[in-house]
Amino acid sequence: TGDGVNDVLALREADCSIAMASGSSVACQASHIVLLDSDFSAMPSVVAEGRRVINNIERSASLYLVKNIFTFILAITTLIFTLPYPYSPAQLSLVNAITIGIPSFILAMEPNEDRISGHFLGNVLKRAFPAALADYLLVLGVMLFYLAFHLEDDMLSTISTGVMGVVGLMMVQQTAKPYNKLRIAMICVLALGFAGSFLFLKALFNLVTLDFLSALVLAVFALLAWPVMNVMYKLLDKLSAFVQRRKKTRRAAKEL
Repeated sequence: TGDGVNDVLALREADCSIAMASGSSVACQASHIVLLDSDFSAMPSVVAEGRRVINNIERSASLYLVKNIFTFILAITTLIFTLPYPYSPAQLSLVNAITIGIPSFILAMEPNEDRISGHFLGNVLKRAFPAALADYLLVLGVMLFYLAFHLEDDMLSTISTGVMGVVGLMMVQQTAKPYNKLRIAMICVLALGFAGSFLFLKALFNLVTLDFLSALVLAVFALLAWPVMNVMYKLLDKLSAFVQRRKKTRRAAKEL
């Protein structure tokens, strides 16, 4: 913070510089924030709004990245091994609306005054990668069943949509922590909306009625979604701990 010409260098070097409008015009030009009424009592509301924006965008961005990472890896796999891509635009629209669009809008509008910690991109990737990898492994398993048991293409698409929706809802549940009444209601409505659309709006979203074998495959992989996601989170935590230990070791070696 500063209000004079002698503060300009420090204001430019700071991560967040604040000046009062009643001070030097040079200090105001060099600062990120200018208090027009020259009253620092406005700062708590400014900080609260900044925390809300950054924390909520971080939550919403992780939902988008899950789908982007998953579809990117899956597209490469289907190209390399010449497998049918298991989704149609209508099916992706259903999953995107239920697991990305609606929850990200609600979470982005909520008040959030939690202290910002870590790096933005690192936090987003840390949240998104486990769900994306779980999605990929489960859908890849479904595609192996498709090859082994000669499932029809429309059955494969419907099963893959169901699996992707289940993993997406689990990601929403993870992102919504800590829970409050609004978030609990949101999760319940989204789950019911996806189940209702999957069962009763098949024609709209290019889905088909599953036979017994296909329904069994969907049930098995849907039940596997939770443990696979937990394993991915634990592996990522171990990898992060390993990287942190390596960094500490290198710093200690440089100091020596």
